[in-house]
Amino acid sequence: DRPGGQELNRRMSNAELDINVEAFTNLREAMGPKFEIAVHCHWEFDWIDALRLARGMEKIRPWWLEDPMPFNYSESWVKLTAASPIPILTGENLYGRGDFRTFIVNNAIHIAEIDISQAGGLLEAKRIADLAYVYNIPVATHNVMGPVATIASAQAAAAMQDFIGHETF
Repeated sequence: DRPGGQELNRRMSNAELDINVEAFTNLREAMGPKFEIAVHCHWEFDWIDALRLARGMEKIRPWWLEDPMPFNYSESWVKLTAASPIPILTGENLYGRGDFRTFIVNNAIHIAEIDISQAGGLLEAKRIADLAYVYNIPVATHNVMGPVATIASAQAAAAMQDFIGHETF
């Protein structure tokens, strides 16, 4: 629950927006302009608040806004991606080309993030990346499965066109 007894929902108060923007602005000032910052939202927002956050983050120029809305496809992803001043990324919880296809062909993301361990393995990850390439969408990889999966992601990335980065813990 939020302070004051409000139940959680996908909306962000103005105070919460201001706190997030201030925190990432402080990070940008501390790290400088050459350090890439990814803003991970953990599927928390509706499209209006995801867009409000994206606009608030524009000044710090993050690498991407990750998983701002629930990962099931909806037209809200298309609206958000079209209106966002910063790159929108999702994919770590998508499985196979079928899940990615809808996001890619509808321009519902700026960057596709493939988790090799969850998306169907090395060959399926390459197929997803090839599909994204046809639509001029760069790819990143994601891994929380440990060092073997990190090495597999690096190997897959070496074979992907328009690969831009890897997220790992």
